[in-house]
Amino acid sequence: MPKPPLPSILQYLVLFSVIILSLVSCGDNDNPKAYMLLKVDPKENYGHEWLPINISTYRVKSDSVVHEIAGMLVEYNRCTILDKDNWECTYSDKFGSFGFRDGDYWERPKLVNSKVVSRWEYNKVRCDWCMNDKNDGVFWGSVKCVTGWE
Repeated sequence: MPKPPLPSILQYLVLFSVIILSLVSCGDNDNPKAYMLLKVDPKENYGHEWLPINISTYRVKSDSVVHEIAGMLVEYNRCTILDKDNWECTYSDKFGSFGFRDGDYWERPKLVNSKVVSRWEYNKVRCDWCMNDKNDGVFWGSVKCVTGWE
């Protein structure tokens, strides 16, 4: 039986970079963030099962929460706020709610075919997408992973 190939230096470099990015970005700001992955069909997405979607950042004020995603801002005023890690807002159509409990994001009803993950898991999946991009190849995919380019 043939031996599996040893990981390349490039794979170790990418793993090291993901670790460094995760550690460095821990202090990027005090705003809570939600890291989400969307379930996709692996047959149509280079064998990937999960797609990283834009990171949601929440600016918690005394009586409202501003949601930022992909540079777009939406302010929610129907909120109950204890502190930045414990709050709840209701959507304007009153169909559902979302917030953080003890620093963990939640939403009702849950977005179909999605999951909230840690920053580590999010970056790991994002870098896997970058490294296996058929257009960019491993080198430029590695550069995108390390620098955070999209």
